[in-house]
Amino acid sequence: MRKNTFLSVVFLLLWFNVSFSQSAKILLGAGHNDFKLIENKTNGFIGVLNISKIQTFTVSTKVNRFIQLYSEHMTKNFNEIGNPDLLVFNQLIEIPEGASVKVEVLSYDEKTIRLSDYGISEKIIPTQPSIRKDMDPSSVPFVYHRETYQVNSFIRKPAATVKQLGKLRGRTIGRLTFNPLSYNPVSNVLKIKTNLVVKVSFENINYAQISENAQ
Repeated sequence: MRKNTFLSVVFLLLWFNVSFSQSAKILLGAGHNDFKLIENKTNGFIGVLNISKIQTFTVSTKVNRFIQLYSEHMTKNFNEIGNPDLLVFNQLIEIPEGASVKVEVLSYDEKTIRLSDYGISEKIIPTQPSIRKDMDPSSVPFVYHRETYQVNSFIRKPAATVKQLGKLRGRTIGRLTFNPLSYNPVSNVLKIKTNLVVKVSFENINYAQISENAQ
């Protein structure tokens, strides 16, 4: 985790002028960010995601001043380039042979955070594309979808989704992605889901193939 934190800071330094003196901590609960299993069976599992803290940093860009969010074990959503960088939490899972996956959100607590209460007037920075090592960051255009920031409603994504990634050592691997943050860019208000309980079900498992692979 320390390595990931270091890489995040390096990325910020490459892209922007980061003002660490103007940071704020949004405390949501005790402990650390983590995902824990409540129930684990062959045909699925129930787990809970806890988000304990989000930190903000003020950054200056070619376009404007923004805030960058950081939270332990969370990462950018690179599917939303140019839109507010609402962090996601990823968890790798194993999907049984031949199974389809169903995700249900069972419960969650949601906290409304007015960024102005933390002395923050800047908007959340738009997600930027990843930069290759051989690229000069100063030559890469800053992607900013202004129209998104003018919509007076909450940007929401499904709270939890699963994507099949492929095979690893004969096992099917998937990525369980949590989207615990929603954001209104006009009012500059965040809504954060924590204690997010999900049920992941594996349907139509090919037990015969699993048995054959085990031999």
